[in-house]
Amino acid sequence: MDFADTLLIRLASDAGQNAVLDQQALAQMAAAAFDLSLDPLQGPFSLVLESTQSGIEVNPSVTVEGTLRFPDQAVPAELRLVLRGLLTGFPLRAEALWRGNLVARREPRDSVIEEAIPAFAAADLDRAIVAAEGALPAEPSALEAARRKELAARLRGHMHQPAALDDATLGRLLGALGAAGDEEARGTVRLRFSAPAGGPPVPVILPVTIAVMARESLTSLSQFLAEARALRDHLTRDAEALPPPAPLRRRVQVLPLLIMPAAAFADWPGDDAASRRAAAEEFFQRESIGLAVAGP
Repeated sequence: MDFADTLLIRLASDAGQNAVLDQQALAQMAAAAFDLSLDPLQGPFSLVLESTQSGIEVNPSVTVEGTLRFPDQAVPAELRLVLRGLLTGFPLRAEALWRGNLVARREPRDSVIEEAIPAFAAADLDRAIVAAEGALPAEPSALEAARRKELAARLRGHMHQPAALDDATLGRLLGALGAAGDEEARGTVRLRFSAPAGGPPVPVILPVTIAVMARESLTSLSQFLAEARALRDHLTRDAEALPPPAPLRRRVQVLPLLIMPAAAFADWPGDDAASRRAAAEEFFQRESIGLAVAGP
């Protein structure tokens, strides 16, 4: 058996999967798949699989569109062909396709708004609505909804945790400011939040689809990147392969996961195995590709 076959057998057991997908690998996978710039996560990480498929082969297709003109017809006929099975120059395969949840931890979000300092300019929201829609809605209820939407968008644009300002929180904020309706709340508000009360980290569930790509070595890094992107794009077009939305913004819908032996990183920069792996992790994270190392 080759490296990929041996790895597949190893990943079939919980012990083997946990050995390959250690905390370092799972943390890198989370950062490769999701935008954590404003919402860092912490361990312990875990991967809970709901379904697995082994031996995935992608059959790329090429769409050809054009027109046919026949001598006895004045109007040309449209032609659209989908050609499957064309060679792409490299094999599009994945050793496995996993669907499940990547579980991480974050500090509890228990801060509350302690102070709201308004700085309203009466016509700001209406001007923005006219610029976007061409005119203000005629119905009072529609106008109030449009103003509320614009106000919420402006507030969230200055927040590190915009999801914390939901409709209920916005309503309480307007009430605290003494605004009877959104027609009285057209401008900006500076918010001061309390410090988190503390407590144990809370779990964060991140639905993921992972294409496992086992490689004993990379003879061509550029070819592997092209293969990973092509595989990712093909699987992304398959609606059934995609999990439900995650609470964090995704960087990719399908995460290619490269698994290689530690010896394969010998040519990467670094003074020792740990620094070479770190360099590879950083590189593949930028490419939205997960990385794990299969030990002996």
